[in-house]
Amino acid sequence: NSTKKPGPVVGIDLGTTNSLVAICDERGPRVLVPDGESPLVPSVVRYESSRVVVGEAARAHASEYSSTTV
Repeated sequence: NSTKKPGPVVGIDLGTTNSLVAICDERGPRVLVPDGESPLVPSVVRYESSRVVVGEAARAHASEYSSTTV
């Protein structure tokens, strides 16, 4: 009889202005924060032919790429 350890739980707050990602694992709950950045990620996405750009990088150039930015 082996007991399987549960994996991490990920939560996403997908907002109309900003989004946030959190995780709960053996270390406890915490918000994921990119190095040197805010935990709040702008809810902006730009679709390019070879990649998808999200967050501040997409928002910073939204007017230049208005037809491919949501």
